[in-house]
Amino acid sequence: MNWYNKLTDKFGFAIPLVVQGGMVTVSMIALSTGPLTAVGYVSLGIAAVIFAPRAFEKGIYEKSYTRKSIYFVNYALLAFYSIFIGISFSLAGTLKLNEISGINITVDNDPVLQDIEDRLSVALNVLEGQKAEFGQSSRESTVGSAQGGMRGSESDLRKIQNEKKERLDEIESGKATQQARRNAAKLSADDIFQAIPNAWSSGRRIQVLFWMCLIFGIELMIINALATATPAGPTRRKREPKPAQLTGKQISAWLDVEFYGFENGKTTKILPKSTFAEFKNRRKEQFNPKLFDTLVSRARECGVIDEYDKILVTDKSRAAALIAGKS
Repeated sequence: MNWYNKLTDKFGFAIPLVVQGGMVTVSMIALSTGPLTAVGYVSLGIAAVIFAPRAFEKGIYEKSYTRKSIYFVNYALLAFYSIFIGISFSLAGTLKLNEISGINITVDNDPVLQDIEDRLSVALNVLEGQKAEFGQSSRESTVGSAQGGMRGSESDLRKIQNEKKERLDEIESGKATQQARRNAAKLSADDIFQAIPNAWSSGRRIQVLFWMCLIFGIELMIINALATATPAGPTRRKREPKPAQLTGKQISAWLDVEFYGFENGKTTKILPKSTFAEFKNRRKEQFNPKLFDTLVSRARECGVIDEYDKILVTDKSRAAALIAGKS
């Protein structure tokens, strides 16, 4: 699973950001009333998604508490926007899914067919009235007018009957149901902004908690990726300190004191730091602790003494050459 770890670590910031941006884009398009408003809404949404993580990152590395607070407040406002839109859009979408799944247009419940039936009934009544008027007409002008009205009514009646036939075909083939479901699936601004309170008050609380956990989880993935990332910008590589330059006089003076006990057969080790300092004080010479540590460290590195301060190179001239870096 090493490849999976590398993939998620590398794209742990980009993937949730893209997901969040896609959710905001779709939501803003659903809220818009036309292409122009869609461009404006989507631009606002993408700006919020992009700048929220940047505000959080600047807050992490900002040293001033005032500016840090401003950055975190800025992040909180923009993150709230993304989280609210994500939860609301998801809740509104699931509600619409429930609604459209229950839509099934039949002859008995189709409002379009009912409207056609009503217009057909009116057209028949009009035609019947015109026929009655025609039967009672005696003058030639009246008869001609009645015949013209009847022809117009009959034409309208045929059109309505054709509409009824086409609608019945749509209902029978299922096209009417599909169209009704497409129309019902469209989200309005009220659907999205009222999604959370409506879902909570209607008992859909598990759905609210589900989408909250999911959307908050995506936001936390972005925060975690930013919090564990290295600060942006080039970092200067620390230069390793150069080894201290030791003079031959310093090395010889140190060896003379440190080899004193060894040369007199009292010990096989160099003198400890405290004894070395006391010896220097008795001779009224200045003791430099840093120089002492440097000499001891150099003597260990070149093998003059071991880690327990035991003298390995017993010849002082040879030891001085090794400490000085001369083999």
